[in-house]
Amino acid sequence: MDGAPGRVGILLGQPGGSFPASFTYDPEYLARPGAVPLSASLPLRSAPYDDAGVRAFFDNLLPEGERRRTEALARRIDPADLVGLLGALGADCPGAVSVLPEGAAPAKMPGRLGADYEALDEDRLAALVGEVAAGRPLGGRARFSVAGVQRKLALARDPATGRFLLPRDGAPTTHILKVEAQDGEHRGIVANEALCLDVFRRLGLPVVHAERMVIGVIQVLVVARYDRAVHDDLVARLHQEDAAQALGVPRELKYEDDAEQAGVGPERRGFAALLGRFAGLTRGPGDARLNLVHAAHANWLLGNADAHLKNFALLHDEARADSPAADQAIGFGFDLAPFYDVVCTGAYPGVDQTLAMRIGRASQWDAVERADWLLLAAQMFPGRRVGAGVLARQLDWLRDSAVAVLPEIDAAVADGVVTAIEAKPVRDVAGARLRHLNRTLGWSIPADTDALVHRGGGWAMS
Repeated sequence: MDGAPGRVGILLGQPGGSFPASFTYDPEYLARPGAVPLSASLPLRSAPYDDAGVRAFFDNLLPEGERRRTEALARRIDPADLVGLLGALGADCPGAVSVLPEGAAPAKMPGRLGADYEALDEDRLAALVGEVAAGRPLGGRARFSVAGVQRKLALARDPATGRFLLPRDGAPTTHILKVEAQDGEHRGIVANEALCLDVFRRLGLPVVHAERMVIGVIQVLVVARYDRAVHDDLVARLHQEDAAQALGVPRELKYEDDAEQAGVGPERRGFAALLGRFAGLTRGPGDARLNLVHAAHANWLLGNADAHLKNFALLHDEARADSPAADQAIGFGFDLAPFYDVVCTGAYPGVDQTLAMRIGRASQWDAVERADWLLLAAQMFPGRRVGAGVLARQLDWLRDSAVAVLPEIDAAVADGVVTAIEAKPVRDVAGARLRHLNRTLGWSIPADTDALVHRGGGWAMS
């Protein structure tokens, strides 16, 4: 782990998708004051962890979807082969953790801006972005192992000059560049995410800092990494894990319907897990639950059906998560990470609109009724009986966000985050959500999205 002397532990296994793996913490690491667990699902202990627990954390370090298949095919590795893929990609896993052959030198260490980075001129930066937009792998020239399915490029950025930098010899990146694909897949996704993140921020939610740019001729969303710390010229990684890792849920079960079909209990899937066990790991469970419920409201209003377990995360501190209580109620020093990957999937008719995590019992946005919102509110109080009047008052939070969502979209347009034409697909989706609330909850929130759209706004340039 970046910043920790020596190894954290030993991962044992054989190449091949069907072989089990195990993980054991190193005794010297366990004896360190302030040692943190790799995961809340892998508390500090001397006994080894078996294959199921190991895969839930380590498999979530690897790329997903087509990126995973491409990386495996290039190396003639079965995409299901955890140990084989980590052997090939583990030196550059996202975050502070790296997986290396025994005896290898550390692959990750803090970086000095003045010594461990190479400045990129405009032409080289545009060339890198162009290759990512075209879907071509970058080899060793830049980091392209960020998990997920969007086209991304990880670089560092000088906070003083704003110039992008290429890390050398294991130095950390500081920003993720999300690149608009040249093939037209999910057209407008950069503007879409820029707008949704900005509306989240305007609604008072903690979000990653994101800046829209044009590099060469390609639209890019530049997202500052929340798991980095820059002090003077020193750049360090902060250990973090997503909710699937913290809950011990395999990556392929990040969607609630899939997890339920696989027999995962409600305490480890969906909002019951996020608002219960996951929020209970933070140093402020009440605040975490409040932010998570507000985020659920905002995601639904903005048409983000893809807010799954890997889109929520914890930042680790020197926390005592080695012996958490069964109810996870008192908090263990982890912090809820700012929200990220917020996109209006409703703007893309070809994308499955099944909710990644149900609102109450509803899996489709237009099936959510009053009882479902009340059930979501009840999940904020795990293990407690709460009166119907108290739960009904939680709907005021939903109403506050609903009243604000269209005006905040318009404010983002007025401030130049996106143009009115770029905002229209998101605005149309939000309007449909408001009309559904008006029908099902008896509200009368203005929801007109049919006004003539004038071109306006512009780029938010650095």
